[in-house]
Amino acid sequence: MSRDWQLDMERCKDFTSMESKSVYIKALEYWLQQYAAEKERGDKAEELLKDALGCMVMFAGINEHTQRIAAGMASLYPKEEEA
Repeated sequence: MSRDWQLDMERCKDFTSMESKSVYIKALEYWLQQYAAEKERGDKAEELLKDALGCMVMFAGINEHTQRIAAGMASLYPKEEEA
């Protein structure tokens, strides 16, 4: 199933009728599921990238290229601050 996010946003602006509330809830459920799936995919991709970088460093050693890639990874995936 796919949804038109622009149409969903327009429908959500009219949140006064019961029909709109039903549409809003269905749209919210769909987009939350999509977010969860994309987050899981992104988390897996992050782990694969970190593993690949680790392999590169192991085989090529630390040099300007691996340092640049590591810096790029750090900017894409900053460490979460501890609360």
